Amino acid sequence: MKKILLYCVVEENIKWSEVKDSYKNNPIQRYSDIKEQKSFICFLDELNKKFTEVYLKLDSQENFASKGFERMFLYQGGKKFDLKSQEIIVDVVFNRSREIYFQLFCDRVCNSFEFKSVSKDKYLSYLFLKEYCPKTFLIDDQIETRLNEIVSLDKIILKPRNLSGGKGIEVFNLLEVVDRKAFIEDLISKYPNFLIQEFKETKKGIPGIINSRHDIRVQVCDKKISFVYIRVPKDEEYLANVSQGGSVAKYVDFEIFEDFIQKKIREIIKKISTKYPNSHYAIDFGISESKEFFLYEINCNMGWPDYDEVIKPWARDLSEMLFKMA
Repeated sequence: MKKILLYCVVEENIKWSEVKDSYKNNPIQRYSDIKEQKSFICFLDELNKKFTEVYLKLDSQENFASKGFERMFLYQGGKKFDLKSQEIIVDVVFNRSREIYFQLFCDRVCNSFEFKSVSKDKYLSYLFLKEYCPKTFLIDDQIETRLNEIVSLDKIILKPRNLSGGKGIEVFNLLEVVDRKAFIEDLISKYPNFLIQEFKETKKGIPGIINSRHDIRVQVCDKKISFVYIRVPKDEEYLANVSQGGSVAKYVDFEIFEDFIQKKIREIIKKISTKYPNSHYAIDFGISESKEFFLYEINCNMGWPDYDEVIKPWARDLSEMLFKMA
């Protein structure tokens, strides 16, 4: 008799009064994209095969005196939900939010607060996986001591520490800058707590796989790779995030990559699963023009898959991992 909760809060610290009119009759509308809805329902159906009760919560927990969760949608199958107002204790939570306090009500959590904190903070994730990352500098009180290192780079990326989806990222070609030191000092003064990162060019692609700039995403359930796809930016642009105008070029088998790439990915998975077990996340990487593997970021707020051939295997992998946690 196992119960699971999908904690899919619409916005951080959002109240029931703010979501009930929009979602109470059809909580699937939490995901506006039709393809995402299809993946979501497939995932719910897989969970229904394993768990006695599958719940969905869209608003933030407000009653901290209770021992369980309140105001949840019970999935009945066939895209049907019943709203349950009473307090319910669940066995495992799949966290699709940025919130932390829900862990007071369940200690078995996929994507724990600790892992979320590392994955959403680009500097913390760099410190955790720095051996796979380009040179990275945090704009803080100590940045002046590393100014010469930054000035020596030919191309840099400026990125916000805590934003996702490619928001706020800019690329600068220092070869076109007359006074590099003054330029970097100006960035430092204007963008505290941002990151400056060495830019790695991927324009040559990967022979036999992709022939342009790219961002390759490997989606993982704990220690198992569910699927891989390649994103590409618009012509002559840098960001491959779909929200920034990029697109998914194709889904590919992990085994098509050269051994040195597979080895790096498996090392990263091992490191994450050892410290943060039972996590569901993506590894975003590229291959530079000098055939060097480098990590863009890890991400546990990625969207649901939208390619028919991978949806069911992914939903099966994730539901099996969650059931083992319960």
